[in-house]
Amino acid sequence: MIRKFFSTEIGKLKKMSFAEKRWYIWAYYKLQIAILVFVIIAIGSLINTRFINPPPRDYLYIAWQASHLPQSQLDQLGESLSIIIDEELLNQRQRYQIGVRSYILTGDPQMDQALITRFHAMIQIGEIDILILPWDEMRDSAVFGVAKPIDQVMYYLQTLDAGIYRRVAEKAQTIEFTCAFDDIDITATVGIDLSNNPMLTELGFDTSDMFFSMAVTSDNYYQVAKALAALFCDL
Repeated sequence: MIRKFFSTEIGKLKKMSFAEKRWYIWAYYKLQIAILVFVIIAIGSLINTRFINPPPRDYLYIAWQASHLPQSQLDQLGESLSIIIDEELLNQRQRYQIGVRSYILTGDPQMDQALITRFHAMIQIGEIDILILPWDEMRDSAVFGVAKPIDQVMYYLQTLDAGIYRRVAEKAQTIEFTCAFDDIDITATVGIDLSNNPMLTELGFDTSDMFFSMAVTSDNYYQVAKALAALFCDL
């Protein structure tokens, strides 16, 4: 059936002039041509993003909740922290980055709902590693199980650099709180005070009410410890 259809169409085209062929093909097959062009573009885009020029993957992902800042300034922070990415990863075709994205509410109900939904979805699947946020929100994050104790991060930090470990330990925030889900009283070190932090100060951040915590579903303790070491390294 298909073979007969093509034979008939080819027979028609053979009898036509070039102008007639062009008009006939466009008049009767423009939908099929449009679909074919769309499919070719889609396949080309897929090949480009998967094999030729893949987008960078996050070595670490930081959810910024400390203050309203332009994305360009957050990108500068990610770029400065990229010194912690292993050299062999940087040399791979698939590039890696330190992702820093703002989750500060904007006042636009639709935008804010999208931010909240995205934040909780990424927490659920373990895509967020670090939270940078004010004191009250750091405490609330611990109470509601969004942030977790950083004891293992501190252990890795001590193995990386004992001097930086001591410096960071002086900034550690141990708090007492009651877990919102089971009413258990907990005392835990859940954050690091970033006030006057060398890297952030150099980049022009206001660090007066800024704390570093670890997201509850992340297990990248070593990478988070490297990020802390980079933040507290003397510039």
